Amino acid sequence: MLWADLLSLARIPLGVLFLFVAHKPWVAVTVIAVAALTDMFDGMVARRALGPNASGPHRGDWLDPVCDKLFVLFVLIALVWTHHTPLSFMFLLLLREILQILALIVYAAIPALHSRPYNYRANRLGKLTTVFQFAIALMIVFGQPTPWPLGIVTATLGVTSLATYVARIKAPA
Repeated sequence: MLWADLLSLARIPLGVLFLFVAHKPWVAVTVIAVAALTDMFDGMVARRALGPNASGPHRGDWLDPVCDKLFVLFVLIALVWTHHTPLSFMFLLLLREILQILALIVYAAIPALHSRPYNYRANRLGKLTTVFQFAIALMIVFGQPTPWPLGIVTATLGVTSLATYVARIKAPA
């Protein structure tokens, strides 16, 4: 397994850890910061390991976003569990992930789409959505009231980023 894969996979135990430290603001910040560093470095390590001539998909293309989504899910579960954040608000923050999973199920279920390769790599709107998700999580961890307007912005960014992911499905040559 590549070091990049290990960095991606590290976000899963970090997410579990967050469940137990979400009530300790500075420890929670540290866990999110370490997860962000693993997310930043896994891509750099993978690009270095694969070299400049690498082409085609590799395991990290799907492993990284899966680990990201699991980490986000653990963080949001912790916020509901420890800070009693409304489930409707969590739905807003998870809207992109829910719709993306549904899109992938449709992609997998329709044989005609299998000839169209899917690009799992993150886009800027997706990264911005994640930044908003974690900024909101930290606001809640530090005792701020549920920031509904930011939740709506995050959901809008998430749906827009998902549209760019869906647009990446290439027509067969």
